[in-house]
Amino acid sequence: MNNINENKINKEYPKISIIVPIYRAEKELPRCIESIINQTYKNLEIILINDGSPDRCGDICERYSIQDNRIIVINKLNGGVSSARNAGLDIATGEYIGFIDADDWVEPEYVEFLYKLAAKSSADISICGHYVHLAEDNIIERNKVINEMLTPDEAIYYAIRGTYFDGYVWNKLFARHLFFQNNIRIRFDEKLHICEDLYLVCCCIATANNIVYSPKPFYHYMIRPDSATNLYSEKVITKLEAYSNIIQLLEQVSCDKNVDLAKMRYTQFAIDIRRMALEANDKVMIKHIKKQEYKYMKDVLRSNFIIGKEKLRIWYMHFFPRSSIKIWSFLKKRLKISCLIWE
Repeated sequence: MNNINENKINKEYPKISIIVPIYRAEKELPRCIESIINQTYKNLEIILINDGSPDRCGDICERYSIQDNRIIVINKLNGGVSSARNAGLDIATGEYIGFIDADDWVEPEYVEFLYKLAAKSSADISICGHYVHLAEDNIIERNKVINEMLTPDEAIYYAIRGTYFDGYVWNKLFARHLFFQNNIRIRFDEKLHICEDLYLVCCCIATANNIVYSPKPFYHYMIRPDSATNLYSEKVITKLEAYSNIIQLLEQVSCDKNVDLAKMRYTQFAIDIRRMALEANDKVMIKHIKKQEYKYMKDVLRSNFIIGKEKLRIWYMHFFPRSSIKIWSFLKKRLKISCLIWE
């Protein structure tokens, strides 16, 4: 593999920074890095953040940085994925910024497609479809069709609902200026361990001029058994902290429909955490989380924007959590994936 000759990069295309947070991914990391360096779009700044990974990830990053002079390696103490992404944002110089997770990979046209999609529509955020890999022989294509151009309210609704595209950062390309608004730096909240993506995405969408979406899938998302979203721990409570932040944000910048949707998701997640706490016989969490379930319950049940079926589901899961555990166990076995039954 040879270094990229700067003279061969088409200067008509702006520099795009790709930030990769890395922790315990030595098996998947080479595939990820090679999928980035082999992009058809060449004017890249590839920022690899070794977040104190105890395996060989640091050595792998250094090896690739010698082979490709577009790669910048940062070695830091472990601080979590938000801390790693923020470290990348702090040094990124591209006019657009994208994020790729170390255990995922992208199609060769990923960056070029997202850039041209944004440029054609003068959009601050461009979004593509993606594949979900549950196992080597189990792939789901997430590429439903909606209108290509979206208003901020529409994009926030779809990001929270997860109907067409999710609130992750990795299938999106962001204009640089979104992270530097009126002397305020938008960054990932490092206290959050789950849904940190969604909060930042909502912040960026709220200040974006245009958002453009295409269902064509260019990103490969790998679900790992040890993913933070699949494991029950005290960290799962930060999902509610993320949604509290989102609700506060939307009450200032978005429509009532999106505020009620965020309150519904908060209530759903609180109920789901209690279900997990019941399975784990975590009495302290059960007592704490029941209070959180009531926080927006009345608002949700009285909302004109939430359909009766969803209200009924919330009511049933709240009052009959133990029978819902049986339903959950059946769905988990049937679907062969640990995911929220609300999705």
